[in-house]
Amino acid sequence: MLVFLAFKSHQPIPWQLKNRWDDCMQIISSMNFIVSHIYREENHCADNLANIVYLRLLCLILGIVSLRVEGQVVCPPAPPR
Repeated sequence: MLVFLAFKSHQPIPWQLKNRWDDCMQIISSMNFIVSHIYREENHCADNLANIVYLRLLCLILGIVSLRVEGQVVCPPAPPR
């Protein structure tokens, strides 16, 4: 959503991102590029990916070694050291 707003508004880009933003703008300037927003719930791939990342981060924070959700391994066991 932040990227969408950055494209649609004329607000200044935070200085920490300015160089990367300028690099991206230079790359896309030669493309036929359209920016639109799709709610996460409507973009099933992005929604599933966000849920997996959230669950893995939660496992890392809580120290959960292995977790299955609906038969899928969300937090795989750590490899042996």
